[in-house]
Amino acid sequence: MDFPEDTFVQLSKANLHLVDQGEGAPVVLLHDSGGGNNGRFHWMKNIDALSESFRVLALDVPGWGLTEGIHVDEPRHIFLANIVNELLDTLSLEKAHIIGAAHGGAAAIKFAAMYPSKTDRLVIVSTSGAGAPLFTPMPTPAVMLAFGTHFEPNRQNIQDFMRVTVLNQSLITDEMVDYRLAEAERVLPYHVEELKNPNLVANFQIVEDLPSLGCETLILMGREDQMNTLDTALLVARNIRNAELNILPNCGHWVPFEKPELFNAKVTKFFQRT
Repeated sequence: MDFPEDTFVQLSKANLHLVDQGEGAPVVLLHDSGGGNNGRFHWMKNIDALSESFRVLALDVPGWGLTEGIHVDEPRHIFLANIVNELLDTLSLEKAHIIGAAHGGAAAIKFAAMYPSKTDRLVIVSTSGAGAPLFTPMPTPAVMLAFGTHFEPNRQNIQDFMRVTVLNQSLITDEMVDYRLAEAERVLPYHVEELKNPNLVANFQIVEDLPSLGCETLILMGREDQMNTLDTALLVARNIRNAELNILPNCGHWVPFEKPELFNAKVTKFFQRT
């Protein structure tokens, strides 16, 4: 698969792999979880478009992609928030817009709560980590499929999971499934080791942080999301005082991929408005 050029930035707890593309206000992209995911893959339809107006920093979240030398010693959403903070310091950036998808969205919220002076505007996509939904029993079947891609990666598990992340399943090609499977198999030892330490993955909740957020926040949610359902998005929107919620029809969990033109336009307008 063809991806943008990439680079590494050495941090204290990881050698961070990322795409650094474009000029202008920095925008940090934090991708979703799921076996075999990474920054270049998750945002494949967004990096080029957004980099026309912004400096895009699309990370391989530690534990995914080519990021290496990982030393996780605190709950994952806090660890990721600190990674973003150190990256901004290393690149001499005072603040950035943050976009986080699902798992990455919880980390983005944690970053905004921990480092408000470094958070410009916040975009949360297919939000997670907001506590128990109002109506939907958790975990959903789609969430259980995601677990399978981490700890029992095979072609069927990867394919089944990828197909439930979109409404239009014809978008998921054999090439994409093969790529995700190869990536999932490569990083499998890391996820197995992390699972052995429940302190690192427990309490992956950000609901207590929501009322403290002062930054302008855009929440984008696919109406047909089978992973993190609409009632979760309502909880998040209700508790962030400067939040606006956009529900995208005919769209599943992987919003930036399934509706890229709409996603790119909404995000660009949100970041550029005065």
